[in-house]
Amino acid sequence: MRNLSLIVVLTDKNLEQQKILAAYEQLICSSEDMRALVDDHRNTIEFLQKEKTKAEASLECAAKKVTAAEKRSQSVSKKLDNLLVVVKSRVDPVGVFSNYLDNLKKKSFIYSPVEDDTVDVKLAEYLNSLPDSQALTELFSRESEGIYHFGTKRVFVKIENGKVISKYLYAI
Repeated sequence: MRNLSLIVVLTDKNLEQQKILAAYEQLICSSEDMRALVDDHRNTIEFLQKEKTKAEASLECAAKKVTAAEKRSQSVSKKLDNLLVVVKSRVDPVGVFSNYLDNLKKKSFIYSPVEDDTVDVKLAEYLNSLPDSQALTELFSRESEGIYHFGTKRVFVKIENGKVISKYLYAI
């Protein structure tokens, strides 16, 4: 019986050792699973760090571009402001020229003929030869060849024997 009790004790110890061995195997498997998880997490962290570095480089490049664009925009804005000041300070050249012509007309009492119209050329010679041609020059205006306005009257003008002859047509 002693052998039997020894077998029972050894069997119990064997079972106990097997339980411990199973527990250790379970711990080893759990440890390997943990290592795999840690490796996966490390790989994920490395990937994310690389992506972060790329994103930071892109942001830095974009920030430089935005800064450069802001500087260009400010420069263009200043130029536009300066141009606006210049434009506002300039006088309307058409208006100035128009005023200049009006002043010349007031000062000039010369009748200017249409060059290819012999009647107009003779009329201009006659009007411009008078001592006080201002009044007549201001009243005469050419409508067409031989037809003129003299104040409110429409007149026909022709040349006979080298002299300017006019005939009243009708009131305007």
